[in-house]
Amino acid sequence: MQLHARQKKQLFTLFTQGPLSRTELVEKLGIRRNTVYDDMTELLTHGIIQEQAPNPKSVGRPRTPLQIDTQTRHVIGLSLQPQALEIGRFDLYGKPVTRPLKCRTSTRSLMDKAQQMLEELINEQTLGIGVSIPGFIDREKKQSVLSQAFKKQHAVSLANLYRAAGDVTISIEPEAYAIAARWLLNAKCPPEEDTLLIFFEDGSMGSSFIVNGIPNRGCISGANELGHMRMNVPTQTCYCGGTGCLERICDSVDLKAHGLPIKLAQALADDMLDHPAMTRMIDLLAMGIANVINFTRASHVIMASHLPHSQNLIHQTINQTKRYLLKQLIQRIEFDLWPEAGTRSACNAAHLALADLYFQPIASDP
Repeated sequence: MQLHARQKKQLFTLFTQGPLSRTELVEKLGIRRNTVYDDMTELLTHGIIQEQAPNPKSVGRPRTPLQIDTQTRHVIGLSLQPQALEIGRFDLYGKPVTRPLKCRTSTRSLMDKAQQMLEELINEQTLGIGVSIPGFIDREKKQSVLSQAFKKQHAVSLANLYRAAGDVTISIEPEAYAIAARWLLNAKCPPEEDTLLIFFEDGSMGSSFIVNGIPNRGCISGANELGHMRMNVPTQTCYCGGTGCLERICDSVDLKAHGLPIKLAQALADDMLDHPAMTRMIDLLAMGIANVINFTRASHVIMASHLPHSQNLIHQTINQTKRYLLKQLIQRIEFDLWPEAGTRSACNAAHLALADLYFQPIASDP
């Protein structure tokens, strides 16, 4: 089902403020009464919204509240990662319908396994599909390019996923967009300020630059590919072919090369932020983040990680970042933590499909 912008606006209002009656939608959105009634009839027919019992205590003629239907339709979220994937069905609020399925597989078999599991989950009640893949997406050629999920392959065709989706709307985006979509829907309203969303884990880093409430498609001064911003320091070779990438710096291998022979997660658990290898990593991360902020003039920076005990690391990185910011920017920038990012999950991917349902579009053209 293809929704037009007017219907998406009404759905998002129900998503954020519902239950609401048809009359309340007319009053809030300024759309003609007959138009709202026609749109709601269509959405009811397709199982996207449902009616509640009227409030018997209301004054005058009882109004029938409408709300998002969490029982009839669902979206599918599919997250592809190095030698692993996660897939599941989610209701129209992003809550799992069943426990997402996780699967380990070889890099060579990853796309075939994803296609198979997607075909098994799709049914007549599937409203949309969201697929998240780290790296670049070439939409014209329908390829994943320079992805950590396919390290030894420059480009991987996504045609099988489009074929598996059939007539169901499918949104395939970089992992950063999926996390941005989830943050936007959790916020329940598009941010008025330009926002830089940064997430990281051991050996991986990504970001999304949100402008006017929409994740920007393409790269703005490195804002959307923060993990591949190159610093003038030696590191292991990145899968992009370069060295000095920030996500190779935020990596247990690099920590070991500088005298800390334990995993990053263990270093955080042991509160080893004062170790020289950790202070070096924090300083380089802060320098890279400050470079992006200085060029993009983002007003709001959200930092997130699913690594346990990462809050102290994030706080220290923020403090160090402020040292590298232009003086004129320090007072106007707000930094926040988002502890619910849940990177690398089917839930984030599902929010791409939900964003396609409630927003238009989720990512702007370059």
